[in-house]
Amino acid sequence: MGAYNLLHIDVPCKNCKKHFDARLQFKCGDTWQYDYHVGDKLQVTFQDREIIGYDIVAYGIIENAACPFCGFLNQDEYSIYIDDCKITRIDEAIDITPFLDSNDGRFFLRDKSSE
Repeated sequence: MGAYNLLHIDVPCKNCKKHFDARLQFKCGDTWQYDYHVGDKLQVTFQDREIIGYDIVAYGIIENAACPFCGFLNQDEYSIYIDDCKITRIDEAIDITPFLDSNDGRFFLRDKSSE
């Protein structure tokens, strides 16, 4: 996968309903295994001009989707919403097609008018 960043999230298990801490790997901004939480601003460089000032959705994949309490395999792909380099929220990436069509699968520009 090369260099990536980590987003720390709270995952509710779909089976036992308990919550556990997990990390999403994603490639957006300066990728050097920076640790982030929702609400944080991404580290960026001049080469990241493709995302600076834009609203994007980044592809994230969980490092371990197995619930530590019951072993159930939870969702492993997530959408990471980033507004002008600030991580605003996440949700389960149900349709990964938009990621496949742009930017090497890392992210796509978000059209807020369709939300």
